[in-house]
Amino acid sequence: MAHGNSCFKWLTYLVLVSFMFLMMRQTDVRAFSFEKAVVVDGVTGEVLYDHLGRERANVASLTKIMTAIVALEYGQLDDETIVSERASKMEGSSVYLKPGTRISLRDLLYALMLRSGNDASVAIAEMIGGSEAGFVFLMNEKARMLGLYDTCFKNAHGLDSDNHYSSAYDLAVMTQVALGFNAFIDISGARAYQSQAVDYPWIHKHKLVKYHVAPSVLGKTGYTKSAGRTLMTVFEKNQRPIIVVTLNAPNDWLDHQQLLATVNVSKETNEIVPHPLLGVRICR
Repeated sequence: MAHGNSCFKWLTYLVLVSFMFLMMRQTDVRAFSFEKAVVVDGVTGEVLYDHLGRERANVASLTKIMTAIVALEYGQLDDETIVSERASKMEGSSVYLKPGTRISLRDLLYALMLRSGNDASVAIAEMIGGSEAGFVFLMNEKARMLGLYDTCFKNAHGLDSDNHYSSAYDLAVMTQVALGFNAFIDISGARAYQSQAVDYPWIHKHKLVKYHVAPSVLGKTGYTKSAGRTLMTVFEKNQRPIIVVTLNAPNDWLDHQQLLATVNVSKETNEIVPHPLLGVRICR
């Protein structure tokens, strides 16, 4: 009898453990707030997590990742431009640049990445492309070169526009490309910057970067009513960059930290190793 009870308890334990393992392994997306998300190895580009990551969507100011890439490819940080009337009157997020202000590309990129200035976006576009339309052509050309066929830009800032879209995966690829520019890393990872064009410092909108929530390195925020909250973060785990992108995520700060927790990087080899419960690839 005692032996029978022991066997029953053991079988019950095995069933409970197996159930818990399966539940944890499946990573119920309802535990997250995002609609779409990817986690990507910043070194190899390997997709470590994917939930609707290739679906097209409004991405708001994550558009500015490509704006920064094109600006850095075609411009020099010390180049200067004069802010136009059109740029100064841009709607939405702004650093309140005044028309006629002389400002460097370096300062415009800080305004772009830290404060998500739409006025800075248009000033950069007019500076590099001659017009915003000319600059957007370069953005789309770069997207085609990278094989990003779920991306189409209609402006340089990310405000809602017909046929302006990208995907979480494409944005992660853009971020990996951007990491090839030291200036992008320095600018997007700065917590604050003082431009000579204004009397106050620009503070990073990305809370994980702003408050130096380890191991976040750099990031970009975005929001429109249509897109919801969009967020890109590059974390560093045992000196390996991990890119996280979420779209339409009301609780994105927590989502990013929880997604990072599903990735293990060996301290000895600096290689990504399977998570003990979730595994590395959780593609849907």
